[in-house]
Amino acid sequence: MRLSFCLVCVVCYLSCHFVGIQEWVDQGIGPGNDAELFYTNPTLRSAYKDWIKHLITRNNTLTGQRYIDDPTILAWELLNEPRAADNYEKNQGLVPGKMVCDWVWDVAAYIK
Repeated sequence: MRLSFCLVCVVCYLSCHFVGIQEWVDQGIGPGNDAELFYTNPTLRSAYKDWIKHLITRNNTLTGQRYIDDPTILAWELLNEPRAADNYEKNQGLVPGKMVCDWVWDVAAYIK
């Protein structure tokens, strides 16, 4: 019997229980900075896109296909539960939700 399935690949987590956005900030620009800089800092965004490129161009060891071309992969989850801390954007004088939405549009376009 042949099974059929599709995967949703999670690229990164918001939470610190895995390598989350605070880890990206700490490693990329130094500890003590707001996790929300993950969404706006050009250095971090470039590093994240490099990580994505590494993932999507990797060859599946079973099929030999690059992950980006592998029909088994249904979707790429850019970040598990992306969001800013309560009132972060409002306190920075930003429109709530815009910072994360801009990040999503940019990173999704990069993969596409």
